[in-house]
Amino acid sequence: STPMVSASDRRTWTDTNKDDIAQDSEIGPVITPFNISGVSNRNPDPGIKRPYQWEYNAGIQREVVPGMSLSFNWVRRDFKRIFWTDNILVSQSDYTQFFIPNPLNTSELIPVYNLNVAKRAQVQNLDKNSDVNGRWYNGFDVGFTSRIKGGNLYGGWGVGRQLTSSCEVDDPNSLRFCDQRQLDIPYTAQFKLAGSYPLPYGVNLSGSWQGYPGTSGGTARQDSVYDPAINRVIDPSLNVNYQVTNAILRASNPTATLTQASFTIPLLTPGTKYLKRWNQIDVRLAKKF
Repeated sequence: STPMVSASDRRTWTDTNKDDIAQDSEIGPVITPFNISGVSNRNPDPGIKRPYQWEYNAGIQREVVPGMSLSFNWVRRDFKRIFWTDNILVSQSDYTQFFIPNPLNTSELIPVYNLNVAKRAQVQNLDKNSDVNGRWYNGFDVGFTSRIKGGNLYGGWGVGRQLTSSCEVDDPNSLRFCDQRQLDIPYTAQFKLAGSYPLPYGVNLSGSWQGYPGTSGGTARQDSVYDPAINRVIDPSLNVNYQVTNAILRASNPTATLTQASFTIPLLTPGTKYLKRWNQIDVRLAKKF
């Protein structure tokens, strides 16, 4: 073996005799290749370059009345030369298109794509820079600070949106909702207010209120880096992922046979469903002795 090469394989298993033992005759064909040549099947393109990003920001701060100031800031960030992996042995023309009903809306037919069986297990990946894929963030922040009779009060409001385009992919099953610039992705906002105030007898009162958008946090529909294997791009909205198996494909296309064990497609349009907003309030009383 060599530490420079690793490989894994996922196969289907049908327990035809119901003995809960996987016999050779019950195990499906190889889905992904085993690389035993000692030569890496993933390499960088000779012309690959380091990704980069442009960031633009502008802001203004001004005292509006004695003891109180306002600020406004705008920021935009564009991500360029994003990496993507091209299997040079397979192209989108090697897939056959079928349609299956959306289980959440049976009047909608979702296009799905099945790989030509002759191309199964053919992998020679080349890491490239993409001129199509990208990420764009745009945000605004408004804040204030003030002093009131020995106390302090400050807060702000921030709104932002990040859009992702990940349409340069090998597997056309990843093209569903791949360009968020074509969707109605909303801006999400958060609010923060905090302050402190001295009370009699050396007691200090302080507290904060924070209001956050209803993003799904750790269970977000998408990951921080796009992964075509699970069709994920950056997006904090909720989603229902649909795992398409051979049985699901054949229910609408009786003569079709899925090449891979299964694949996953998103059902909900990004930006249409979020969790409810949530608020966090903290109050503190303190006295020095």
